[in-house]
Amino acid sequence: MDYIRPGQYTDRSPDKLDIYRVAPGDAVPFMSGERCEGKAYTDGDPGDFHRYTWKTRFPLDFKPNPKTKWNFWTQWHAQSNILQAPVALLVDTYQEPAMLQLRVWPGIERYHNLLPLEFGITKSWKVEVHWETDESGLVKVFCNGALNVVDLGPNCYEGDTGTYIKQGFYRGASDLGTAIMHGHLKVEDFS
Repeated sequence: MDYIRPGQYTDRSPDKLDIYRVAPGDAVPFMSGERCEGKAYTDGDPGDFHRYTWKTRFPLDFKPNPKTKWNFWTQWHAQSNILQAPVALLVDTYQEPAMLQLRVWPGIERYHNLLPLEFGITKSWKVEVHWETDESGLVKVFCNGALNVVDLGPNCYEGDTGTYIKQGFYRGASDLGTAIMHGHLKVEDFS
């Protein structure tokens, strides 16, 4: 995975999870928000079917920004200059308790609750995506083997050249320092 600064990437935890630290002011020039992310070019084009698996832990000291959905921890971003990731996983802190959510953007923005945010527990994630620009698009999200949500509808942009996955943490400006852990990313292409 290629690493995006300016946040601090701290090699690996003892269980081989990458640690991504974001401090106040960790902003990339000419881009919005604060971040520390890694990206892998996975080329999710319309008509492709991909399965993504990995592990994520929200450490005990994880601090998402309050009263916002701008707490992204995994995104499938468009290859083009379209700024919104068509598919993303985020922490919604408008809800009490904070909720992990799937957001799918193209067309009408769609949000699906996955499960409440839990700290200090490593979870296994699987996301299956049939990339499409129309209603035949499909996103399935599994946590620890259980199906959490299914989204039907467009999940990539018309005329785009595919998507790539980004993991780490991306948020609005904050006075909070935080960290998140991801690891063992595997991408399977069944196209």
